[in-house]
Amino acid sequence: MGWLDWWPGARGRSGVNEQRWIMLDVETSGLDPYHDRLLAIAAIALKVDWEHKRLSVDLGDSFEVVLRQEQITAAKDNILLHGIGVQSQREGMDPVQA
Repeated sequence: MGWLDWWPGARGRSGVNEQRWIMLDVETSGLDPYHDRLLAIAAIALKVDWEHKRLSVDLGDSFEVVLRQEQITAAKDNILLHGIGVQSQREGMDPVQA
């Protein structure tokens, strides 16, 4: 049984594009929503083939932005985890414009 079999409500919902789904990913400076900051946002489109019960990633339909950080206080182990170094955080896009 695949994931399309156990997700009965996914198909046929009003207002839902059945052929294109978006997967969203965010990176943060830590796990505390009150103190840590959003560092990056990324998204990629998935094409859903209901007939053959298949998903495919559409690499040409993606988005990624690193947000500029005024203060960089991320711990070294956190930077190693998300891969967004100090320079990338300094040179990121203005969060208001992103």
